[in-house]
Amino acid sequence: MRGSTHLFSGLAAASLLGTDLPGLGMAALGALLPDIDHPDSLISREITPGAPLGRIGRGLIGLAILGAWYQTRLPLLLTVGITFVALAFLPHRGITHSLLGLVLAWLAVKALGWPQAPFLIGYGIHLAEDLLTPSGIPLLYPWQERMRVPLIQTGGIIDRALGLTAMVIFLIAAWRYVPVLLH
Repeated sequence: MRGSTHLFSGLAAASLLGTDLPGLGMAALGALLPDIDHPDSLISREITPGAPLGRIGRGLIGLAILGAWYQTRLPLLLTVGITFVALAFLPHRGITHSLLGLVLAWLAVKALGWPQAPFLIGYGIHLAEDLLTPSGIPLLYPWQERMRVPLIQTGGIIDRALGLTAMVIFLIAAWRYVPVLLH
């Protein structure tokens, strides 16, 4: 699935469940995070634009962030630093596209004290959508067998229609936030 489809599907689901504004941010993070292991994904392009040397660059960025954590002891820096170092070694649609990845990401979100339910909604929607592609996902990682129900081609008409529908649902459901944002 395309990054925009994941993003709007996660946002639509969370907004329909009455998530507040910070929760919507967490739903967006959860919906995009599984693809952080792919250098051309929406989240990777936004977080590490032009990272030198691809995976090696991510590892170096992670080490720099861990150095900042060592100086400040901010838990967020530790979590992000470890993540970036790990990304230097992880293949796309590996652990981040599994139930184990979901649990590990949820534990990090919980440890940081961030909203958990919307994050889990976004992450779960991402996994469900990628399960519907021919590539499938290793849902029971470390078992490498990919599970799939090949109904949707990434970038195909159904993917685009799903993304557009989710965007419209999100915009309608999020309309209630307009007065809050204007004040």
